[in-house]
Amino acid sequence: MKPYTKPNSTQNLIDNLNNIKILYLSDEYIVIALFFYDGQILTLHKY
Repeated sequence: MKPYTKPNSTQNLIDNLNNIKILYLSDEYIVIALFFYDGQILTLHKY
């Protein structure tokens, strides 16, 4: 059995979706463009 490791949700998003683009990445925020529907820009606060 593999040891349990807590998933990194930000990294999982990047790995699992090829229709997102990182526009800005800092210690506090990550800004991504989502290419679903008409496209959206989303800002996520990193904890």
